[in-house]
Amino acid sequence: GMGEGDFGAGVFGGDSDLGTELKAGGGGTMFGSRGGEGLVGTFYDLKQTPDGKPTKFAGGISPGDFYGLLGEYGKEKFSPSVVEGYYQAKEKMSYTYLLIPDMDAREGPAAFNVEREVEPKGWFVHYSGYVAAPRDGVWRFVGRFDDAVMVYVNDQLVLDGGYRIATPGVSEPFTSQAFANGKPAFAGKWVSLRGQFKLDILIGERPGGFLGGGLLVEEKSGDYEKRADGSPIIPVFSTAEFSSKDLMRLADYPYDIAETTPVFKMYSRQ
Repeated sequence: GMGEGDFGAGVFGGDSDLGTELKAGGGGTMFGSRGGEGLVGTFYDLKQTPDGKPTKFAGGISPGDFYGLLGEYGKEKFSPSVVEGYYQAKEKMSYTYLLIPDMDAREGPAAFNVEREVEPKGWFVHYSGYVAAPRDGVWRFVGRFDDAVMVYVNDQLVLDGGYRIATPGVSEPFTSQAFANGKPAFAGKWVSLRGQFKLDILIGERPGGFLGGGLLVEEKSGDYEKRADGSPIIPVFSTAEFSSKDLMRLADYPYDIAETTPVFKMYSRQ
């Protein structure tokens, strides 16, 4: 287990001069912004090849194959060789925050402008970039997504919070309050974040139908209000300041979320 291992400064052989601070983009879609400079999101369709021919998953992908492929991608440190045989959308997305109420799974391909080419099942999005926490400390990611959300810090899995858990022992129940598709959120491993670190987030939809969920963040030394069950009311993980529209989305989401949002700064690795 990772426990509270250090991540961030020094991991890539440098420290504060590792990268250049970037401005994160604003909203735009439920999956991020089509402009700005957040975590870069790439959309993959597992049902077809890059040139549109059917793969072995064209008729549907089993839970074992779906979560197994996502897990393999992470274990291989997001090597292009794992996904080179699958269709990739040309449109990229800039991640700002993830907070999606339960909705039609067609909204996923539509956000990347591939709704005509991609059926709303058997797809996933890979967000990746370099960030720094608002302050050095011990943090953990909390969330759930139907069907999959996996968070990696410097290529190590720190949260697995999907409809089905791909990697046992990484996450634990967070609260009894429903967070996504009527199910509660998961809390990942506590990690010490110092300076800049590489962050990868996978979200995906397997059978189609509906999707939804989000990603929150908790600081171990944070002072949070509590729910009736004693769990802390924590903020959304974000790489940008919230706009008035973002705050409206936050207020409308059917889950207790802290209003004050700590912003993780984006960096470009040099």
